[in-house]
Amino acid sequence: MYDGIQIFFHSREAHDRLLYELQGLAFSGHKDDGAVDKYYGDSRHFSVRIYETNPPSIKLNGSIHRYAQENNSGRFCFTGIKKTVADFSVQFHVDPEENNIQRLELGVNIPVKSPEAIIRSAMLYNGRTGRRDSQKDYLSKEWSFDQYGVKLYKKGPHLLRYEIRITEMRKIKELGLDSLSSLCDYDHFVIALHYLYRAIDKFTFVPCDKNGSLVGKDEKDWNNYRAESYWEEIDKDKKYRSKQKINKLIHEYKLIDWAYYLKHKTLLEGCLMLRISLPALRAKFSELGLLAETVARPNGNRDRQADLITASIKTILVPVHYVVRNTCCTVDVIISVPSYHPLMPRGPPSSSVVFLCMNTALPC
Repeated sequence: MYDGIQIFFHSREAHDRLLYELQGLAFSGHKDDGAVDKYYGDSRHFSVRIYETNPPSIKLNGSIHRYAQENNSGRFCFTGIKKTVADFSVQFHVDPEENNIQRLELGVNIPVKSPEAIIRSAMLYNGRTGRRDSQKDYLSKEWSFDQYGVKLYKKGPHLLRYEIRITEMRKIKELGLDSLSSLCDYDHFVIALHYLYRAIDKFTFVPCDKNGSLVGKDEKDWNNYRAESYWEEIDKDKKYRSKQKINKLIHEYKLIDWAYYLKHKTLLEGCLMLRISLPALRAKFSELGLLAETVARPNGNRDRQADLITASIKTILVPVHYVVRNTCCTVDVIISVPSYHPLMPRGPPSSSVVFLCMNTALPC
């Protein structure tokens, strides 16, 4: 879940060692406002800036996920984070306790049938329209704010990346993540996961699939909602009324509820990263005083949403230790998921069971 990070600390010892150890990398030295020397290099997906202050200051900027796994396409488990922080602290001579996290990125990789469908459906975040990477393709869309940024992008043919970049230190500290050592704290990890999960409520999704059932004025309104220009031209009050109408249409016409879908998948990814069950995660939310319930969805959407979730599953959706206790292996499994399992939309228990068969790696 943790990915991009910017760390700042003071250390004469780290200054001397880094200058010596990184001297083989490409450095550039220049004057900042004619006063402070800066040196820059790259090491294992991190840039290093050394400020010749007294005592010397060091800024590290990069991806701690890539530092650990060379890319951020895999799942970065909590146990992997702890090992990575320990190695990182040695590599860059930083005391895990004596540093400040200035920027932090939280994100999950979500298996989906079509990442483009979700990206295309995301009209607003916190009332603001997003920016696409191009006018023709829907490979990414992002929203920028003063204190944070949100991004959805296609990570692979069936993989969607959802991430939030927090650029305000006050918010980072509210999550309890003020230093490298705090990344290794279990409760703080759960709090950050909950923040990522609840932030999905700020999306306004207008599904591309109308299910062929919208008629009359409803169809006309829906076509307006699907146009990005519509949201750019209307005021705040009309946005609110339009969002209310979208929720009403999703309920009446049994359309895909992408917010519900992403929230569930984010929780399931959290379970896999923590190696706990979904009920255990909800109990942890409650213990920490966090809102544990998921977004409500009309009962009429149950069958369609269950079909959508079942069709798009590309990974094991139960805690790893329920299947195998090795931390890294490849397994063939068949998982039975009752209709009342938390994976499925809420509803009365029944005898129906979904069978999933797959071969997958379990990176941790």
